[in-house]
Amino acid sequence: VFDPSTGQRTWTTIAVTEPLPSGTKNHPHPGIVLSPDGRFVYLNSGSRTDHGEAAPAGGYPEGT
Repeated sequence: VFDPSTGQRTWTTIAVTEPLPSGTKNHPHPGIVLSPDGRFVYLNSGSRTDHGEAAPAGGYPEGT
């Protein structure tokens, strides 16, 4: 929460996850950011985040 009168931000935990044992293909959360107005949190999570694998768009519309 941002207090505009003091310019201070109070951080609050919005989510907690249980630790998972490491595997051969881990998928961490490589990006967590606040929106410019501070109202939203954006979290990026997905496959191929642990080793930079490039893959064709199999199953997705042409050009994606």
